[in-house]
Amino acid sequence: MTIQELERLLDMPRATIRYYEREGLIAPPRAENGYREYSIEDVQALERVRLLRALDCSVAEIREIKEGRVQLEGILREKSRMAEKAREEKANVRDICDDICRSGQRFDELDAKKYLSGAWREEVPAKPVQPPKEVVPKVNQWRRFWARMLDWQIYSGIWTALLSFLWPSSQLSENGLMTLLGILIGNLIMIALEPLMLHFWGTTPGKWVLGLRVVADGGGKLTFKQARERTTSVLWHGLRWHIPIWELRAMWQRYRDVDDGTPLYWEEESAVVQKRKGSVAGYIVLRAVIATVLICCMGLGRMPAHRGALTPEQFAENFNRLIWVYGAQAREIDAQGNWIDEPEDPGVVVIRLGDAGAEMPGLDMDVRDGKVQGVQMTMRVEAGEEGNMAFLPVDSMARAAIALVCAESPWYREMLPFGSDEMAILRFCEQEIDPTGRGKVAADIGGMNLLVTFDRDTGELLYSERLEIGSWEIEYAAHSVGGVYGTMSGGALILPEGEDGEFEMTFTVRRK
Repeated sequence: MTIQELERLLDMPRATIRYYEREGLIAPPRAENGYREYSIEDVQALERVRLLRALDCSVAEIREIKEGRVQLEGILREKSRMAEKAREEKANVRDICDDICRSGQRFDELDAKKYLSGAWREEVPAKPVQPPKEVVPKVNQWRRFWARMLDWQIYSGIWTALLSFLWPSSQLSENGLMTLLGILIGNLIMIALEPLMLHFWGTTPGKWVLGLRVVADGGGKLTFKQARERTTSVLWHGLRWHIPIWELRAMWQRYRDVDDGTPLYWEEESAVVQKRKGSVAGYIVLRAVIATVLICCMGLGRMPAHRGALTPEQFAENFNRLIWVYGAQAREIDAQGNWIDEPEDPGVVVIRLGDAGAEMPGLDMDVRDGKVQGVQMTMRVEAGEEGNMAFLPVDSMARAAIALVCAESPWYREMLPFGSDEMAILRFCEQEIDPTGRGKVAADIGGMNLLVTFDRDTGELLYSERLEIGSWEIEYAAHSVGGVYGTMSGGALILPEGEDGEFEMTFTVRRK
C-alpha cells in the first residue's frame, strides 16, 4: 500500500510515519517505480509502536525492544513502577490540598514546614521524548500555483534580460522557434537555480513571499540531490517542461490529484508547508518590479553603442546597429553617409513600381570640429506617363534621429518606453508625419494649422512637422504639387497616371 493509504488506515501523519522509518522501527521496500510499498506487517508494527508510545516508552526503548536487546517485560515493569510512583505522588498532593482546604488556612497562616516533606520534594520527571508532530499542513493549491508562476517569471526573465543585450530584435519578433528556445533555456535556468535555493534556504522567491517552504520528511531542509530530483520531477510531471497545451493538461491533472488526495510525484520525500501568512501585496509588488526590470533591460539593450557627441564613424555605427536592434531589412551607411550596397540574395525578387526604385540620396552630415551636428535626408518623386509610387523612408528617418539624439539622452530615461526619447522619435516618424500633408488639411480644414499652407488654385501644398528633444530639433518638411496623395500606413506616396504631380521632402535633425 502507499503512504497515503497508510495514513488513512492508521490516522497517523506522514511525517510521523517517516520519522519511525528513519528510526528503524519499520523498513518498507521500494517498488520498481522508486516508491515505498507498505505491508500489513508495517501496519501492525506501527500499531505496536503507537501502543508502546502511549505507555510512555521512548523511541530508543522501542527500538531496543524490537532489536531484542532488552525484554519487553522488563521495560513495561519499569513503566508500571514509575506510573505507580506518579500515582502515589498525585495522591499525596491531593491529600495535602484537601487538608489545607479543610483547615481553612489563609496564606499568612499556612504552616509550610508541616507539608514540605516526602516525595513531592523530588524534581518533576522530565517530559518523555515525543515523536515530531505533523509538519505537513494542507497548503492552498492556488497559493502554490501563484508562487510557481512568480518563480517561472524569474527563471525566464533572466534569459529575457540577457537576450535584450545579446539580440535586441528578438524581443520584437513573434518567431515560434525563439519562443521554444526561451522555454528551453528557462527550464535549464530553473534546474540550475531552484535546487540550490531549496537546499540552502528551503524556499524560492515565489514561495518565500507567500510564506511557503519546502521541507524534507521530519521538517529539515532537502539535500542537494533531493532538491535536484524534486525540481526535475516538477518540470516533467507537473509542468511538462512548459510546453504549451501539454503543460496546461498536466497542471489540470495535478490539480485533480491534490483535490482527490493523490500524492504528487515530486513529494515522495518532501512537502510544501505554510510557515507564515505571506503577503499578497508583496507578491504583486515583486512581480511588478521584475516586469519593470525586464522592460528597463530591453530599453538599455536598444541604446546606441556610442554616447555623447559623435564622429561620423560613430554615427554610422549607431545607425547601422539599429538595423540589428529593430530587426529591420534595411541598408547600412558608411562614414560619409552613403548607402552601402547590400549583397544580392537569390531568394529575393525586387519589384520596381515606376521610378520608386530610383536611388535615394544618402544622408548629408553637418560635421563641425569632427563631430556630427546634424543630418539631413531628402527625397524627390515625379509622376510619369504611368504615374508613380514610392515609399517614404520612415525607418531610415527614425534610425538617423535615434542614432544621433539618443546618444545624448540620459540613460535612465531610455530604460522605460514611456517618456523615452526613442519612443518619442518613433511616434513622430511613424504616427505624426503625414507624407504629403493632405490628410492634415482635410482634418483641419476648419481650424488653424500654421504648419500647413495649401493653395487651392494651383494644388501646391507646403507641410511641415517639428519635434524638439533636449538640445535637438527634428523637422519633416514636404512640398507637393498636383495629384499627389499619401497614406499614413507605410508612408506610401501615390502619383496617379496622367497627373502632373511632384513630391519633395526633407527630413532634418539638427542642434537648436
